[in-house]
Amino acid sequence: MNKEIIWGTSFSPEYSWYLGDKDPLETLRVIREDLNIQDFRLGLRWNTVEKNKKVSLGFYEKYLDYLLKSNCNICLNVGPIKVMRWPEEHIPEYIDVEERSVVKKDSELAKYAFEYFQKLLVLLKENYGKEKNISFQIENECYNRFGHKGLLMSDGYLIEIAKMLHEFFPKNNLMMDSAARKDLRKLLHLFEIFVEKDLYKWEQLTVGINYYSMIPRDFPFLRRKEALTFFYPWSMSLSHLKKLQTDFGFRLEISEAQFEPWGNRTLPGNSRKEFEYVVEHSLKIFPKSYMGKVIRLWGMEEFGLKMKQKRLTSEHMDIIRDFFV
Repeated sequence: MNKEIIWGTSFSPEYSWYLGDKDPLETLRVIREDLNIQDFRLGLRWNTVEKNKKVSLGFYEKYLDYLLKSNCNICLNVGPIKVMRWPEEHIPEYIDVEERSVVKKDSELAKYAFEYFQKLLVLLKENYGKEKNISFQIENECYNRFGHKGLLMSDGYLIEIAKMLHEFFPKNNLMMDSAARKDLRKLLHLFEIFVEKDLYKWEQLTVGINYYSMIPRDFPFLRRKEALTFFYPWSMSLSHLKKLQTDFGFRLEISEAQFEPWGNRTLPGNSRKEFEYVVEHSLKIFPKSYMGKVIRLWGMEEFGLKMKQKRLTSEHMDIIRDFFV
């Protein structure tokens, strides 16, 4: 397999608990040490960090501390409103939310989000301000209504969040993600604004693409909906994305590469052939000369639990042997 791939993953301890995992930290250790994955994305959920209107990193500290002691790279998905894993919008119950609304910088929800985000950033700066291998992600899939409230984020709101983050962590990198190719035009336009406002340099910015090769409930006559080659006709092409990357020097990554069973799909995480398909297509987003191709596997919590419980099939063992060892 391509020697330039940097294997990463997204890890949610809350989702591990949902799967029945009694020790998510041990599962994280298995993923890190047995698969030699060194690049991790963690989501800090608003309604987990804030309890009774007080903020604390207590729930996440042991995971962060373990990864830092293991010299891992960490991408913190800090929201504040949208953080990876369903229901996406992890908002405290005391805040009323208008469903399918657009979050603007002067909206009521934004006011609460700014207040919380300021407190979160103070904590992160106090505890992890000297760590150089931490990058950030704000508002997961900010231009996609995927989430139980169906919220979208305005550019004005996102700029304010980026300003707050920059005030505390001006030298740290920032990743933002697109649902396949759907949101690339909007995302690159937002990055242009960030650069114009001197919030970030192009080399500090990363475009993440969430890639799912198998979508539940698709048309019965289609084997799969190939989101990287067929999406919406107005979506930015991969060739144009690669040209822009070459011209401006921003980073690229597959921020979510489907690896877990989802809905009525039992693949690709249970099939070596299907996983190879995901990897081969994921590599299409990178220019040929691009170095350090990060592919973050989505669904590693379930795979790690199977490893820990010694429930691996021969297909799983083939995946480990051919891609990670």
